[in-house]
Amino acid sequence: MVMQMRTYVEPTSGVKLTVPEHWVVDVGANESVAVVAQATEEYLAGVNVVVTVEAPPEELQDLQAYTATQVESLRQRFAKQNFVLLGEREYFTETEEVSLVVHSRVQNKAVLACFQLFTLVGEVATAVTVTVPLALADTGFSLSTHIIQTFSPATRLYHFPFYED
Repeated sequence: MVMQMRTYVEPTSGVKLTVPEHWVVDVGANESVAVVAQATEEYLAGVNVVVTVEAPPEELQDLQAYTATQVESLRQRFAKQNFVLLGEREYFTETEEVSLVVHSRVQNKAVLACFQLFTLVGEVATAVTVTVPLALADTGFSLSTHIIQTFSPATRLYHFPFYED
């Protein structure tokens, strides 16, 4: 069974941004990495990379393997820029609001911004927090603790009109 997935992006800096339509893409390891790379080039303070499952796989292991592939692709792409995997967690929620406390880091004078990679099968969601180096520019990005509000992908689609089905 082929998994039909989508990748979405949303800001995590507390500033609601208008995301170009071409940032909503059919997901694959390369596409997901491309979205992150483009976001860093545009000097966003941070974005969530949200992967949703339109046709759930028969076994959850398939989805977990897919998530691992995404993370490994990011790790390889940003290996020279001190890629850091902060952690992985699973949660069972459909509409409950979840607060994640994420710390920014500075390594070798490179600012690392936090990203959330979400995969969802039914009500089971896996969130992988990754960091990539990011130029601050004039974004108001703070090196202090960030409280990132996360919702189920369905809730995100409801609250952020720049998403497209």
